[in-house]
Amino acid sequence: MSFIMPLLLAMLPLPLPILKHSPAFAALLPLILSKIALWSSSFDLVKTLFNGYQHARNFATNFGLSALVENEWQRLNVPCVLRAFWCIR
Repeated sequence: MSFIMPLLLAMLPLPLPILKHSPAFAALLPLILSKIALWSSSFDLVKTLFNGYQHARNFATNFGLSALVENEWQRLNVPCVLRAFWCIR
């Protein structure tokens, strides 16, 4: 609805300065809503990254760096990804 407002305002007999600025004002609501969504999810993102770092650090401490690399190699399925990359290339 916010993006349709400039078109609806253009049908009304309004002064030209108001019509010129109506697209910018119409874009403010989606901008504010997206900023709020990004801000609220940023805490979860930081928490997830920190927990992943802690997990990798503990795994490397307990089992060694080579075991961590091997575990991530299997988890990410690197050989299949590389095969798919070279087939597409």
